[in-house]
Amino acid sequence: MTNANKYPFRLGCTSYVIPADIVPNVEFMAGKIDDMEIVLFESEKISNMPTVADVKRIGEIASVNQMSFTIHLPFDITAAAADKADRTEFVEHACRITELFDPIAPHSYVIHLAGHKDFETIRRQNIFVKRSTESLLSIVDKTGIDPKRLCIENLSYPWEFNLEISDKTGCSLCTDIGHLVMKKCRLDHSLSILMPRTRVVHLHGIHAGRDHRSLRWMKSDDRFVALVKEHLSKFVGVCTLEVFE
Repeated sequence: MTNANKYPFRLGCTSYVIPADIVPNVEFMAGKIDDMEIVLFESEKISNMPTVADVKRIGEIASVNQMSFTIHLPFDITAAAADKADRTEFVEHACRITELFDPIAPHSYVIHLAGHKDFETIRRQNIFVKRSTESLLSIVDKTGIDPKRLCIENLSYPWEFNLEISDKTGCSLCTDIGHLVMKKCRLDHSLSILMPRTRVVHLHGIHAGRDHRSLRWMKSDDRFVALVKEHLSKFVGVCTLEVFE
């Protein structure tokens, strides 16, 4: 593979490198990366959900090129929504996706715990943790998936809540380093706690107040570069260059 004996982790990118669907991107990047993050979206008007035949083709390419995959569940599904029907829909949707991709045995599934915005009181924080925990445990129960393959990504809310949810569910973490920088977290402190539970890392640059940009914008930040290198030197999961612009 491209990074054999070069990094302790598997190096990956997203499924949107060239302006084409998922399968052409997998074909284009085969042999160049170790892992591809398949970013899914689905709405009433548009969807990039692959067919069973597409997944079979992806598996064939992966087998020849020793590629692995992380599957990023759609952004707008609501694991922690107030409406129980929305949470049920999230669980059912997640189960359908894991069933679709099961033939290629993805390394991980990345999940946003979305749908809850009020973290001002301990009561509201506990509600978020409770709803998220129930949703994740329901996915594990219905699919039989190893919870370690479900990775909770840190978003705009305090990342500490993900630790509690991980304790209660056995799920791993997806540590998005760019999001930590955007939230002005103490990077060394945050990574020291998050990385031992992390299965997937998202790495990208910040420029003009926007994330998911090229890492070239971070080259002049010597402390950022040193901290990332230090923590990744001991990491054996998947590191995705999650650049969209």
